[in-house]
Amino acid sequence: MDIGNPMDTPILSVADGVVVHAGDDATEIFGAFPNDYGQLIVLQLGQRYGDQALFALYGHVNQISVAPG
Repeated sequence: MDIGNPMDTPILSVADGVVVHAGDDATEIFGAFPNDYGQLIVLQLGQRYGDQALFALYGHVNQISVAPG
C-alpha cells in the first residue's frame, strides 16, 4: 500500500519491531530496481505469519532518525 503524506509528516511504526535497514536502496535493492524507494526504513515486525517473518517498508523518507538494530 502506498500512502502519500505532506512533507515532514512524522512516520509512526505500524507495530513493534527491529529496524533492519535505514538509508537508501541504491546498492541493496528493495523494490523493482535500484533507488526505487530512495531513502527508506525497513522494519522486521515482532509478529510472524506462520513461519514467515513480517516486514514493514517506509519508502521515500525525507529524514531518517533511526538506525539498524
